Order: sequence, then C-alpha cells, then structure tokens
Amino acid sequence: MTKNTRLPKDLIISISGIRGIVGQDLNKKTIKILLSGYIKLQGKGLFILAGDSRSHTPKIQKIVAETLIKTGCDVIDAGIQPTPTVNINVPRFKANGGIMISASHNPSEYNGLKFFDKTGHYLDQKKLDKLLSFCQKEYTVFPKTRRGKYTQNKNIDEAHLDLLEKISDPRIKQKKFKVIVDTINGAGCDFTKKLLTRLGCEYTIINNDPKKPFPHMPEPNFENLQIVNKKIIGSNFDIGFATDPDCDRIIILTPKKGVICEEYSLALSVLRRLKQKPSGAIVINYATSLLNEFITQNTNFQIIRTAVGEHNVYAKMVEKNAVLAGEGNGGVMDPRLNSTRDGFTGIVHILSLLARENKTIDEIVDALPKYEIIKDKIPVKGLDLKKIYANLEKQLYTKNCQIRRDDGIWIGFMENEKLTSWLLFRPSNTEPIARIIAETSSQKQTRKLINLVKNLVQNTKTA
Repeated sequence: MTKNTRLPKDLIISISGIRGIVGQDLNKKTIKILLSGYIKLQGKGLFILAGDSRSHTPKIQKIVAETLIKTGCDVIDAGIQPTPTVNINVPRFKANGGIMISASHNPSEYNGLKFFDKTGHYLDQKKLDKLLSFCQKEYTVFPKTRRGKYTQNKNIDEAHLDLLEKISDPRIKQKKFKVIVDTINGAGCDFTKKLLTRLGCEYTIINNDPKKPFPHMPEPNFENLQIVNKKIIGSNFDIGFATDPDCDRIIILTPKKGVICEEYSLALSVLRRLKQKPSGAIVINYATSLLNEFITQNTNFQIIRTAVGEHNVYAKMVEKNAVLAGEGNGGVMDPRLNSTRDGFTGIVHILSLLARENKTIDEIVDALPKYEIIKDKIPVKGLDLKKIYANLEKQLYTKNCQIRRDDGIWIGFMENEKLTSWLLFRPSNTEPIARIIAETSSQKQTRKLINLVKNLVQNTKTA
C-alpha cells in the first residue's frame, strides 16, 4: 500500500474503507485530501452519497457533498442508507462512483469513507493505491467550472428492496414469521421494517431510532447483544437477527440458543441456495467455517476458498461465476443483487430456508455438525513471517493436506478427500498483528493447533 505522509498516520486504510477518529485522524482537511484523490481517480460526474447514523455523519456528508459540488460533480444525497444499498444504486444511476460515510463495526467515535467505483464495488487495491498517490500532492481546488447539481433522493432503497423481494421464497408470506431484530439505531432501522413488511413478517425492532447513539458496541456478537438475546430466548419469535451499523453483516438468534455463531449466517444462506440450483461454485475465504464444505458435500456444488478480504471474495466470485459468496463474519454476497456483502441478502435467504424446509431455526441448526473455531492474535513486530510460514509448512505438511500461501499461510487437513480442519496464520492489513485462526471438530483440538503456532512463533523469534 502507498505510504502517505499527508494523511494522519493512525488512519485505518483498507479496500473496504478509510476510517479514523472524528476530529482527530478524520477531520475536514483529511476528508478533502481523500476526496481530491478520489475525484482525480474517478473523474468528474455523478456520485451517490449516503451514510450510516453516527452523530457526526451529517457533518461529514455536508463536507463531502460541498466538495464534490464545488469541483463540478453532481451529487445524489440519499441520506441514511445501508452500504449495500449504495452499492446497488451506483450502476443503476450510471454514476461515476459512490461514497458511503461509515466506520462499519468500529466504535461510535470513529467514522470513515467507503469509496465505490463505477460498478458499485469497492476500489480494488490498485485503484486505492492510485487514489493515495494522488493524495500525496498538495490539495488544490480544481479549476473553476460549473457548480455541480445537488439533489436528495432518500428512496433509492426501493430498488434494493425490489431485488431482495425478487429472490425471496414466496412461502415466507404464507408463514407470517415472527421476527425480532436489533438494528443498533443504525442505517438499517427503516430498511429492516420495509423489508419485513414486504415479506409479510410480524416483527419487533429494538434499537430502532437512527437519531439515537448506538446502545452497545457495534460489533454484532454475543457480548454486545445481551438485550435482544434475553428477549428471544424462550419467546414465541421464530427467529432473530442483529445488524452492524451499515448492514453489510448479520448474526442470527434462535429461541432456544439466543445468539449463535456468526458463521451460520453464510452457511444457512448456502444451504438455501443449494435448494435453488443444481450445481455451481460458492466462494468463501480461508477463515470461513467448514460448515460450508459439509453442506455442499455429495452435491454438484464446489466450495472455492480465497484470500481474506471482501474484494478477494468478490473477484473470485466473478472469476468463477459463482452462485453465492461471502465471509464467515456474517457477510453474504449474491451476484444477482450486488458485489458487496449484504446483511439483508442473508436475512432473505435464511427466512426462505425456514419457509421451504418447514422447520424451526433451532431444528435446522441442530442438524448441522458442531465445529469449533478459535481466533487469536499476536504482535507482528519482530517476526520473520517467511521463516514462520516455512516452519509451519515443514512441521504440519502431510500428503493429506492442502497448503496455500497467497494470504499468509493456510493449511487444510484432509481425511478421505474431505476437508476436516484448517489453520490460518496471516498478518493483518490494518493492525500491527498477525492473526491465528483454526477450526476443527473439537475445542481441544482447535486450541492445540493455535498453541502449536504460538510455540513455533516463539521458537522462531528466539532461534
């Protein structure tokens, strides 16, 4: 990635967004520098602009809109919208790009800019590096030109809703599912109600006021979802969901278990997609659960694993003409809708699965095997990563394993030609850490793999 001396050093820069603490790393000057690079990259034209519900989003939205307009760009300001809604509407309006103001699952003091290209997808690494290189030059006002046109359109979500309804199973409406959702006072507050109304569901939405602050930390996990967890356990709700602030991810809750592992969001979407197609490719990343291999075994579907990162999954989805893709963190991609993760796509697939199977969510989950994923991390400073990769390969390689080196090192362990466990060791793209992730059929065995890596790293450092 291009090193940039004009941007604050603590900005979090990745393909899926440039984020920072508002007023510190992310300030008016930084925003204008980033926009100058983005406009030079994409060229003048029409841009779709939206944001999540953070308290500082309107101010940033105003800075972005005014900067674009002054340079002669036209702006459609969609107000508060989910990230996948922006993605869908960029090509629909034949826009030059789109900007989503959100820091996704980062704490409320953060915000950020997500940049989309003409296709509606995030800028790839090459384009992002080019944008950052443009930012190296002093920010200058573009040559005087006509002032761009500014319009508001808060109904762009209708196109997204239409597509979601189109891929849904019509039997959902007959079932009249009772659904509870925690929308974290985020960008999905209104959208969730509109979607569930269209699907004929009875619903209860909690934390559903975008004017209020986030009621808990934004990461959708068990620790942060205790309120909705208590409401669903032992209730008459059929299923529950929770979104992150910009709605590109979801997590499921069941009446018996409450919050379940985020890996089920994609896995159950895959299970539903299998019911619709006779064959096809499904793309997941190296850190995604074995549930997907189990679900597709003895079918004509092929699971294809690729490097971690939304863009990597998207690129492989396009390359393989996949019927579904996603990441185990609750992000689902359906190429019939969009090219980014979409929590609502997951909701539609999972409700469709319930309607088709005529089973409860707990029955469906209980029928699947239990795998144990452990995610750990270590400081990366002082590590000889290449040496660690080589030592891991040397120590763990057998004729019954697969090894990939395009994203750190991933080792898949096979039995009877089936993937039964895996290990991933990779440096983070946004933090000074290396992640160690493993999955097996037991917590004891998974922890054993994690500890093996930690010991090997320690021995490599002291060797």
